[in-house]
Amino acid sequence: MKQRIRLPVDSDLCHASFRWAVECLKESPRLLRVSPQEDQDIADVPTRVDTSLSIYSWVVEGDTREVYSDGG
Repeated sequence: MKQRIRLPVDSDLCHASFRWAVECLKESPRLLRVSPQEDQDIADVPTRVDTSLSIYSWVVEGDTREVYSDGG
């Protein structure tokens, strides 16, 4: 099971918030999971729409951790 880290402030998915999440991840991102409302190509990592996520939320996954935001 991966360690889950929540961003201290919920944020819409944009380049700045993605970079912030990667800094918090502290390892290479492997996958970006997004809610259908956040379906956009902003990262050089595979992106997958995950309908189980709440509206406007997103998750950056690494090998052992994941950083998430419940949206903004």
